Amino acid sequence: MSLLLYCAATLLIIGICLLGRNGKKWEVAVLKSMADPTLSSLILTFLLAGILSQILNQSGLVEGLIWLTGRLKISAGWMPLIVFLVGALIAASCGTTNGAIAAVIPMLMPASVAMGCPPALILGAVISGTFCGVQLSPAGSITIISAACHHLDIPEVIGFRMKYTICAGILAAGLFLILGSRIQGVQAIATEGSAKTLVMLLVPVLMILLMLHKTSLFQTLLICDVTALGLGLATKRIALNQILAEEGPILSGISGMRSLIVFCLLLFGVVGIVKESGLLQVLSRFLFRRCKRPAGAETILCLATILVTLVLGADVPAVTVLAPLTEDLEDRFGLDRRRIAVLMDSTSTGLCSLLPHNPGIMTACTLASAIAPITYTQALPYSFYGILLLVVLAASIPLATIKLRKVRHENKRA
Repeated sequence: MSLLLYCAATLLIIGICLLGRNGKKWEVAVLKSMADPTLSSLILTFLLAGILSQILNQSGLVEGLIWLTGRLKISAGWMPLIVFLVGALIAASCGTTNGAIAAVIPMLMPASVAMGCPPALILGAVISGTFCGVQLSPAGSITIISAACHHLDIPEVIGFRMKYTICAGILAAGLFLILGSRIQGVQAIATEGSAKTLVMLLVPVLMILLMLHKTSLFQTLLICDVTALGLGLATKRIALNQILAEEGPILSGISGMRSLIVFCLLLFGVVGIVKESGLLQVLSRFLFRRCKRPAGAETILCLATILVTLVLGADVPAVTVLAPLTEDLEDRFGLDRRRIAVLMDSTSTGLCSLLPHNPGIMTACTLASAIAPITYTQALPYSFYGILLLVVLAASIPLATIKLRKVRHENKRA
């Protein structure tokens, strides 16, 4: 509730400050932004993801996963790393953090918590893994937008970005392994009769296959909801009269997403006002005029990306807004167009994994809070991938400048 009040207050303050007393302009900007098809898609996605989470939770999937980890003799110490790797694999396959989060949290977090893993650490592993995986995915929306805005091919963007993603991912995996080794949890006990609920694992597998076939996220979640419900009924873990009950999977799933949906409505209102005011464009142009050297241009580019991402809370809108303002950086400073694209999208994605108003983070926190008492601030210190990615990108700026100087020096000698 505090997040909703914060967003509503921000909406009013920004509207008054940027658009003055022109109430009609303020109203049009808000309504236009709230009518964005992206928002409608997000709301439907949240609803279907919430229902899917409840179906998997109420179908007894947790018992099956505990049984499986017991049979495989997996200790609690390995779970943070496993959750990170599974999240990365699913996100790389489906190309979306929301879809990966909707699959990983209901599938692995309950079992991990039941084994004694700290909920904050597991949520951090989910967030880190999914945001890492989406940067490796050719189907990721940020990859597609980044390539299109900078007139590059998708393999070029992924190939150039790979070294930063892999470096941050390996470091994050190492930290999850180290912290996992300190967990004094228990090994799951294979309880008789719980193995049959593993059939519910077909749902996330189906989700990955549908995403690989470029099925839309909405259609994928809808198909997975129906499939999961059918499997729940077939295994008799969900009764027919329970489906539409107040505590049943459908109503519980919808109810759990109400606050998130209201928050997104208000957030899109803020985005509409900021875009209408032209503040971002004016500020970005002002910053780039002050650049004189490649390192300075890259630093300002990252800072501008951070600023826009902080306001918009998502990487795709941030890259879309800033990309037109970077078209002359290649000619002015000799920067590689691929590096410009990767600096922008990776900085924005890394920061998004740390923002409470990012849709993916809101989804993760909402789903996780239904499993264990966990808040965003508790999980933030364990979002290792986003933190490390920003550090790696920052370290790359002076290194890239040195490399550029060497190339120029060699060209002059030639």
